[in-house]
Amino acid sequence: MSSVTKYARYYALYAAAAVEGERRDLDAQGCRELLRRAEVLLAAVQIAQSPGGIPDGLFPHGHDGVYPRLSADDGLDLDRTARVYSPRSWGFWSQYGAPAQVLGIVGYDGGRIRPGRHECPAEVRELFAPLLALAGSRRTEVRTAELQEAGAAALGQPCAEERDWLASLLTATRDGMHHPEDWQATDRTRRATLRVLARAVALHGGRSYTGALRETVAFGTSLTDDPVLSAAPEAARWRGLLLRHYSVSAWRRLWADLVTEVGTQDGQDGGQDMSAVELRAWLCDQVPDGTVNEVLAGLGPVHDRAGHSVPVEPRLLEEEPAPWRDVRILLAGGLRARDGADGTHPHPGNPFAGVQRAFLGDRREFLDPTWVEALMRGAFAIFERAGRRGWREGR
Repeated sequence: MSSVTKYARYYALYAAAAVEGERRDLDAQGCRELLRRAEVLLAAVQIAQSPGGIPDGLFPHGHDGVYPRLSADDGLDLDRTARVYSPRSWGFWSQYGAPAQVLGIVGYDGGRIRPGRHECPAEVRELFAPLLALAGSRRTEVRTAELQEAGAAALGQPCAEERDWLASLLTATRDGMHHPEDWQATDRTRRATLRVLARAVALHGGRSYTGALRETVAFGTSLTDDPVLSAAPEAARWRGLLLRHYSVSAWRRLWADLVTEVGTQDGQDGGQDMSAVELRAWLCDQVPDGTVNEVLAGLGPVHDRAGHSVPVEPRLLEEEPAPWRDVRILLAGGLRARDGADGTHPHPGNPFAGVQRAFLGDRREFLDPTWVEALMRGAFAIFERAGRRGWREGR
């Protein structure tokens, strides 16, 4: 799940559509058409249910492509809208398809969507029955009154059976109980992640779940001291992911700064965009005088003596936004990579090993923390050779 798969109702829609696809024995093309028409209709019923304006947080996917083609008097040209509301051939299923399959509510067989290992409840199928009947018909036009009749499927309309079904799948429980042997590895991992998040909220509170997770899991002693988090290996992996995210975000901000600077001359005096050499000089101008060692010493240790992560990056983020701040965040990531790159990370084999695996990732990539760490080692090697040469030459 992510910020582009944020509506529970779409998971239920695809599960019900998969049942319809099997019932009608639709091939890949038929399934694609069914899903596109269903997505258009879900947006249309949401608009029809909200004549005074759609509430914040309930804007359906494809709203911008459906709204201009929906008339209170004439209804909806379903055929034409289904062709143009999304440029992707499979519409928003492209976003929800993979997590829906991992969740086990939809199967995917050579382009044909079929029911997954978890059966879609009859009450959920009934919720979408009017909408899917319209989607599966050969109708080109749908009247506004028909959209109103299918309005129970609109976002925000309650359905207790849908809620209980999806909640049980997300938490890997049946009748309020979790039996690990009844669930697959991805189910157990998802359940553990939700337990980590819930524990972070319980311990930290605050206004943001993301903030609670970061404050509780990313730093400090919770991985070893808290009875819930210390028993969940996923907590260590989340620490590694959250720490890596600081480096990813720093690169994004640096990239944005460079993109902004590229056209500065063009916008001011009509000259050409800045060259790579000029951009490099501009970035160097943002860096104060000093040595790499002095900068790293200023950052301080990224782990305490017991191996717990020290919140270096949050301290840097409190400074005014500037390229130099983000360069130091990247250097902090390089220091974290060094702890695992040469095998000297504290307490090998304990939960911190899970942190390092998630932080470094499964493979080395350009610009990742190990790449930064290699730059740091390269800089030290250059300085060391230059120092020896200077000593031999009497400098």
